[in-house]
Formats: sequence, C-alpha cells, structure tokens
Amino acid sequence: MSIEELKKLDKQYYTGVFGERMPFVPVRGEKAHLFDANGREYVDFLGGIAVNCLGYSDEGLISAISAQARSLIHISNLFYIPSQAAAAEKLCKLSGYDKVFFCNSGAEANEGAIKLARRYFSGKGKYEFIAMKNSFHGRTFATLSATGQERFHKPFYPLMPSFVFAEMNSLPSVEALISDKTCGIIIEPIIGEGGVMPAEPSFIQGLRKLCDKNGLLLIADEIQTGNGRTGKFLAMENFGVSADITTLAKGIGGGVPVGAFLAKGSVSDAFTPGDHGSTFGGNPLATAAVDYVLSVLMSTDMMENNSKLGDALRNALFDVMAAYPEHCAAVRGMGLMDALVLHDGLSAKSVMLALAEKGVITGTAGGNCLRFVPPYVITYEDIETLKAALLAVLKEF
Repeated sequence: MSIEELKKLDKQYYTGVFGERMPFVPVRGEKAHLFDANGREYVDFLGGIAVNCLGYSDEGLISAISAQARSLIHISNLFYIPSQAAAAEKLCKLSGYDKVFFCNSGAEANEGAIKLARRYFSGKGKYEFIAMKNSFHGRTFATLSATGQERFHKPFYPLMPSFVFAEMNSLPSVEALISDKTCGIIIEPIIGEGGVMPAEPSFIQGLRKLCDKNGLLLIADEIQTGNGRTGKFLAMENFGVSADITTLAKGIGGGVPVGAFLAKGSVSDAFTPGDHGSTFGGNPLATAAVDYVLSVLMSTDMMENNSKLGDALRNALFDVMAAYPEHCAAVRGMGLMDALVLHDGLSAKSVMLALAEKGVITGTAGGNCLRFVPPYVITYEDIETLKAALLAVLKEF
C-alpha cells in the first residue's frame, strides 16, 4: 500500500487528532535504525517518543513476548499472574518503592497516582494538588486538568477543579499556593512536552522539604524521565530525592503498552480491595515485557552508559549551536532526554521534517524545541550522523 493510499484511509476512517503525519512509512527496525517501505534507512532519535528503550528487534524482548503469547496473553486480575509478580518485584527493588500497580499508559499511571493521593487523605479535607506551569501529565480529564498548559485546556473547559499551578524552579511560588486543602505536589523532574526543562536540584530538594513540613505527598511524574533514561533508574535520584508516589510508562515495556505507579510506606497501603483496578493492566504479555526490560537494566551498564551518551549528544548540540547561533538559542537536557531550542524565527517542525529528509528522525516539544529521546542502543557514530545532518539542514535556512 502506497503512502498516498494510507493517507486517504487515515483521513477517511481515523480521528483527526494527529494531523499530517511523517512523510514516510517505517516497516522494520534494527537497534536505533528504522527502514521505510522503500528500504531507506533512518537513524531514530525519537524512539517512539521515549518508548523503544532497547531499540528495534531486540531478540531477548522478542523471545519474552513470543513465549508469553504462546501460553497466555490475557487472563484478568482475578488470577495470580507469574510475570506480573516477577515484574513487580524487580520494579520495587530497582526503584526502592514498596508496592506497584500496573496499568496501560502514562495517563492512567498519573490518574492512579492522583487517585491514590486522594484516597490517602480521604476524610481529611485535603484534595487539592499543586502542579507546574508548562507541565504535561496526560490527556484524560484529570491529567489534562493537572497539565499546566493553557493550549491544551481551552477546548475542554470547564476542567476538573483542585489543580493550581506554580512556576517551575520557584519555591516561593509553590509555597504561596499551599493551603489546608492541599494534599500533594506533582512534578516532572524534567518538563517534557513543555520544552525539555530540567528542574534545579535545589528546587526538587526544596519541594521534598515543603512536603515534609506541611504533611503533603510528593508525586514524581517519571513517565518520560524514568526507566534509566537520565543515567539513573529514576531521574529523581539525580537530585537525591525520593517521591512518595512515582509514575512510569513509555520505556518500561520496551514498546509494549504499559504504565505503572509506585508508592512507599503507608501511602502504598492506602488503597483497599475495590478502590482501584484495571481489566488489562498488568496482563501477562505486558508484564513479561516489563520483566525482560528490567532484567536488562539490572544486569548491564546500560543506564550508566545513557549518561555518557547524553553528554556526547549535548556536546554535539552545543557544537551545532556554536556554528549557527542565529538559529539556536539553547541546549537543555539530562542523559538521553535532550533538546535544541531554536529561535522563534525558525520553526522546530520545519527543521524536524528537513532532518527526516536527510535520514534522521527527531521530535519537537513546546518552546520551539527539537527533542531527542533516542533508544538506549544509540551509538556515538549515530550522534555524529545527527550532528552532520543538523549542520547541513541549518545551513539551508
């Protein structure tokens, strides 16, 4: 089927939420490279939007999924599920949390975290949350309401109440919003969709102190930053801080849809039977994938290597910025979650499309950023390919 035929079917039968998609059709992948229907090769610095952490065609992941699919794909949470228990144990040991709940996406994970915090304070009159401006927590109604970006809110007013917004990296703006109704603060260690903006260590550490002082829960949305992407299993570890509740998704299944929220101590016991659930969450297939991905992270130096690769990636981006200061405003990021911020006169989307024409896949984020969240199997040679492509593309603008 040609791409024109695909476009026609998409326009006729699929909801128009994605607009015009990329101008080529990937049909297979190897490590951090994709191949289209015409056999052309692309270096992938988007990784399914921070999902395909082990890259493409990882034999171990294929074997784990295939073996599970041959026995049971789904059975429901009325039964004990071996792969679910194994994945839960690994995830808790790797993260330092006490209990986990598996769901199907990042938005579901954040919904669960919000619900758990509300349940923990049930009957105590504490139900409001402080979130950050420019944050992004999902597209369900609660997570949309928790998202600090007006452009996502406008079509859906009135939103759910109980969310107020502080300035990222400003402790006074957070403290000013705390009331006797506040139950928690939700934070992305690195704001993702809003423009790849890392939190300052003192800000994260200050949030922990504010929560402890005021009896609040600190919730870390690590949907995009977690699973080793920043060099530590959880990005919060880079700041020496542990949240009361942490959410994960994207990379923990290596491409299989799955999300999770984790909690510690008495918070982890706040839910009682019937308080929460999921038909598909924690199914045998998804948790077999999680179990395998976590096994790789626990048995290799992949996470530590992400830090080194990230340093090389940002150095390459700094070189590009030095060559074209008229186009490039800043480089931001941590580990393998990075951005090249462009001046307003040059659209990040136009640069993204031009890079695709040169065989390099990237993404965009708020604030006119090119976003780079590649598979963990990206190489230094791939980074040099990206640098050369960026230099060639920016020369044309």
